[in-house]
Amino acid sequence: MGFFDRFFRREKNDTINITSNNSKKEDTQFNTAEQELTKKFGKKPSQEDVKWRVYNQRIIEYASKRQRGLYRNNKLDMAKLLIEEARHKQALSTLFEICYLDLNGCNNIGEGISTEDMEKIDIREFDTKMAFLAPGIVRIIEDEITKLKISNDDAKKLFIDINNQMKPKKNMPLNPEEAWGKLVNRINKNQKIQSINPKDIPNTFKEIEDLIKNKEYNDVVALIQKLKSTFYSKKQERPSIKDIKEHLPELLNSKHPIISNAAESLLITIAKKDADSIEDLLVDYVKRIQNNFQESSESSIIGEIALINVELVKILIPKLIKNLREHPEWNVRRFSAFNLGTIGMKHSDLVKEAVPIMINYIKKPYEVTKRQPLKVKTNDYSISMDLSAEKMLGVDQRQWLKDVYIDSIAMIAKGDKQLILKYKALFKDIADKDKSEYSRKKAKKVIDNLEK
Repeated sequence: MGFFDRFFRREKNDTINITSNNSKKEDTQFNTAEQELTKKFGKKPSQEDVKWRVYNQRIIEYASKRQRGLYRNNKLDMAKLLIEEARHKQALSTLFEICYLDLNGCNNIGEGISTEDMEKIDIREFDTKMAFLAPGIVRIIEDEITKLKISNDDAKKLFIDINNQMKPKKNMPLNPEEAWGKLVNRINKNQKIQSINPKDIPNTFKEIEDLIKNKEYNDVVALIQKLKSTFYSKKQERPSIKDIKEHLPELLNSKHPIISNAAESLLITIAKKDADSIEDLLVDYVKRIQNNFQESSESSIIGEIALINVELVKILIPKLIKNLREHPEWNVRRFSAFNLGTIGMKHSDLVKEAVPIMINYIKKPYEVTKRQPLKVKTNDYSISMDLSAEKMLGVDQRQWLKDVYIDSIAMIAKGDKQLILKYKALFKDIADKDKSEYSRKKAKKVIDNLEK
């Protein structure tokens, strides 16, 4: 899995509740917007006014830089705010824009790459090979259509009208009419799999097998999610775990990340409900993680398994701590810290060695991964491009690491505040003075856990 796949995997499976943690620019943008609006209005603006100002500024910025993935995520933030404000028609229009971008496979190209260079190295602003309809987005669209009580014809007209206005439409493989057909097809399929017969799980997995053969991976994920939901429903009978266990390993080993991620989530859900019945599968899965630890370094599942049965992952904790100290990629350190923090909520004694490592970094953040441009070569052409996380995603690796370390310390403090008490002054200083609002909030959480 490539570096950017690891970021966009979350975006592609997102729901309307996802928010941005772009700490590099976010605080400065919101603070500046608040100051500008205060001057304009003569009083402090509402948070909604501040958000709208920033979101509209970002639309212009991301479009000009050809960062269509970030542009799309910003639209998702706008849709969330519109729903909160009960502006449902505008929310539906924005969600339709997001679908159109997703179905055309929007990418972050970034600055400094000419159209000629893009053609020579086969990089596109829109690529249908990257197309994906996030299940969470489709469900919210269905909800918004229901709230508005509009007909299918009216919904289609709104979709086509709003997306005919999209400026990069000339570069998009699918026209709005074609995209609408794909969205309707997705909604119709969703409605066909609204329920699962818990007494006929083998048939469910037979359907999953057929969908995989037909490369209908979105439908596979939808079915796995429905299967997962049966373990939370009070009204629905739970399916046989024995039947699920016969088929789950194959899904966990899928080469398609969206399928293996969904299967992993199902595994954890079942384990939380009945750990004993699935312990052998958990043991096998932990062995797989151990044998492929480098490939599993950017996953949060180790911490989740620890909350179920820490004995299963004890052997991996020293490796996580080593990653925290030595790994050359900042994103691996970030996931290692998150796993250690999760473990620390219940088993703080096992992660105490990680505390001073994170504290030292919080005191003085530094860049972990050396930024290097990506050199792309073909038989007769070569180009050097800056595809660093900072350039493509607006991410400051120092800030992201600092924030997740603070978050992890808060989790460990919840498990045993004695390990963190001597650092209370540090977190009080961050909570009071740090330039990042996110850091301030997380530091406040540390303080809260220490004072409970």
